[in-house]
Amino acid sequence: MRTFSPFLVLFAFLAVSACKKDPVPPPPPSVLTDTASDHYSEMTIVAHFGPKGQIHLLGQKAPLWFSSVHKTIAYTLSPEKDKKVVAIYVSDMAKTSNWNTPDPHAWVDAHKAWYVIDGKMDGHKIVGGMGMPEVVPFSVKSIAETFAKKHDGKVVRMDDIPRAYFTPPHMKMDKGDMTYGVTKP
Repeated sequence: MRTFSPFLVLFAFLAVSACKKDPVPPPPPSVLTDTASDHYSEMTIVAHFGPKGQIHLLGQKAPLWFSSVHKTIAYTLSPEKDKKVVAIYVSDMAKTSNWNTPDPHAWVDAHKAWYVIDGKMDGHKIVGGMGMPEVVPFSVKSIAETFAKKHDGKVVRMDDIPRAYFTPPHMKMDKGDMTYGVTKP
């Protein structure tokens, strides 16, 4: 019968343990400043009302900024996006008192947030910074539920938001079918 030396077993254990890397914690959310510009439009973020988003990429100090939560989540679903996303934060509407200008310090991890979808304000669908239907993020489920009840919405997690929320709208125009300004043949 063959036996293994305790030294050999310990060496093997340490060698395998050394290969495992501890996960690097995600960076904290950045504070939204007056100079932050939208990743897509390059327009100033604070010029748009409603909740915002930021995405941190591996190896970049500054986050990508988005003028709406809709655009933030849509970026993560895009096949063209950089696959090195290390953190996604969205405005925490549970910690802000103003829809038009959310607190620039109030953020929640997008994967931990509760979202209100299908809500209405003043009889119309809730829209964000660029006039697109908006999903409204909250860090506290009970506050999201209260908002949803007041605005006829539904509370879901990020992974439960229907993908249709993030597909470009198709508009019928006089000159034919258009999608985001590109005419289809």
